[in-house]
Amino acid sequence: MTFIKIYRQIPERRDRWRLVFVFLMMGLIDHAAASGRENDSEKIYAEVKKVIDGDSLQVRKGNETIELRLWGIDAPEFDQPGAAESEQALLTQIDKAQLTLEVKDIDKYGRLVVIAHKEHTNINEEMVKTGHAWVHIYYCSVHPCDQWYIYQKQARQRGIGFWQYKDPIPPWIWKTSDKKKSSLGKK
Repeated sequence: MTFIKIYRQIPERRDRWRLVFVFLMMGLIDHAAASGRENDSEKIYAEVKKVIDGDSLQVRKGNETIELRLWGIDAPEFDQPGAAESEQALLTQIDKAQLTLEVKDIDKYGRLVVIAHKEHTNINEEMVKTGHAWVHIYYCSVHPCDQWYIYQKQARQRGIGFWQYKDPIPPWIWKTSDKKKSSLGKK
């Protein structure tokens, strides 16, 4: 039985975290996968059910709905300039698609943190390339993040996505910023 199957059978978040800790200690979850070795990560094949925002979605695998967070990126918050466009960009890329999900982690909300692929397209990367997500400075420090930073710089230079707004603020700063209200909608 795989880790994900065991994880899903545990209803309490507290108990899920205990399981994650035990698996980490046993070495059964290899966080060295973050070094880019794809075959170290568990893969899930699922159909898109719903886009929640520019970096979160729900998928369906069989009769089960799984909530996901896209690894290594951060899209604008719901009250931030570019949020609606980011959500729409993700929806356009993956609406009703079959995805291959490379599981990287589980976040504090119990969501699987993944790199999503539609056929041969890395969705996380595409969100950065099109200016609809930032490379997350706290959670993306290994391959392929170095390349994603180059794509982010190119999107900024081209003024696409949220880079069209005057001085866009990364979401991890936006959440704690007093500038939230003063920058809404300014271009």
